[in-house]
Amino acid sequence: MLKPILIALSLLIALAAAPASASEPVSVATADVNLRAGPGTQYPIVTTIPYGSSVSLYGCTAGVTWCDVGWAGERGWVAATYLQAVYAGTPVVVNAVVAPRLGIRVVAFNHAYWVRHYSTFPWYRRWSIYVSP
Repeated sequence: MLKPILIALSLLIALAAAPASASEPVSVATADVNLRAGPGTQYPIVTTIPYGSSVSLYGCTAGVTWCDVGWAGERGWVAATYLQAVYAGTPVVVNAVVAPRLGIRVVAFNHAYWVRHYSTFPWYRRWSIYVSP
């Protein structure tokens, strides 16, 4: 019972602290969750986002299964089931029903994204290992 209350409180604090002109929705991690270099568990872990942390949500895949987020200066992908946002005054898990209503865009993952965000990581040159043909 305490965990959902803490998540809701974290989300409300994050929304209150967000600038009014923020173009991307604010979301909260509902668990300690891996921030990955691509939309799938086969991609390397960039870092771990702690439970209750506020993240910038840049968009999600077409099926709203993975979302492109920013946290602590890093950029990557989190499974949507680990993200919560406020819809109609209530914290909800980000999904295909609420995403359009929250203004969450559909975004794609591609090699340009990889190059832009991961060139300093040790696994950067192994793009072909992680991406399915």
